[in-house]
Amino acid sequence: GINAKEKLEQAREDLCALLSVPKETITFTGGASEANAIVFNSLVWRLQKPHVIISNIEHSSITEYVRLMKQLGWKVTTINAPGGFIKREDLRKALTKQTRLVSLMLVNNVVGTIQDIQALVEEVRTYEKEQGGRKIHFHTDATQALGKIPFSLESLGVDSAAFSAHKFHGPKGVGFLYNIDPAIESLSRGGG
Repeated sequence: GINAKEKLEQAREDLCALLSVPKETITFTGGASEANAIVFNSLVWRLQKPHVIISNIEHSSITEYVRLMKQLGWKVTTINAPGGFIKREDLRKALTKQTRLVSLMLVNNVVGTIQDIQALVEEVRTYEKEQGGRKIHFHTDATQALGKIPFSLESLGVDSAAFSAHKFHGPKGVGFLYNIDPAIESLSRGGG
C-alpha cells in the first residue's frame, strides 16, 4: 500500500508539473466521464434549481446529466455551435442571473473543432462583474486536448476541467478532475 501510494503521488506530481497546476487541484477519477459527473452531481444536490448552459456538441457524459437536471426542474440552455464552433455572442445571450454553470468542451471528440475557451470564459467573467460579482462555475471537458494541442488551464481561466488518461497513452479507466472551486463536492456522500 505504501509503494502504491508513493507511485500515485509521483503520478500526481508529474501531472501537476505537466499542467503547471498545484497538487491540491487534481483529483484522480475513473475517467473524464466521472470527472464530469463530479461537477454536475455537485450541483444536483443544491436546493435551488438554477440555470445551466451547455452546447449542442458536448459529450454524452454531459448531455445525460442535463437530461437528469431537466427532470429535476433545472433550466438548461443548449446553445448551437454552427460549424462546430460556439459564438461568444450566443453564450452572452444565454447567460442569466440564475446561471450557475457553463460547461463547454475544449476540443470536440467528433468533429475535432477547438473552442476559444479563454474568450468564452472572459465573456462569462465580464457578465459576472456586470451582475455584481456572483460566481458562475465554468467547466470544460478537455479530454481530447491533452497531449494534442498546447494549452494552459490557468490561461483558459476555467474552474474545472475533465481528462481521461487513455487519450494521452495512459491506462483505460483512469482520469482526473482539475478543480479550483471549493463548492464542488465528492460523488460519495459517506466515508472519508
